[in-house]
Amino acid sequence: MTMDVYEIHTALGGLPLLRRRLATLPEERLGQIDEVLAEIKRLMEVTSTG
Repeated sequence: MTMDVYEIHTALGGLPLLRRRLATLPEERLGQIDEVLAEIKRLMEVTSTG
C-alpha cells in the first residue's frame, strides 16, 4: 500500500484535529483508547527506551 502526497498531507493535517478532539473526551473514553493503543504496541512488540 502506498500513500500519495495528498494522503500524507491529510494524515498530518489531522493531528491538530485529533489533539482538539482528544481534549474534549471523557476520562473513561480516553482510558479505552489508551488500552487499545497499549495492546497495539504489545502486538507490534514495541518497547520503550529511555
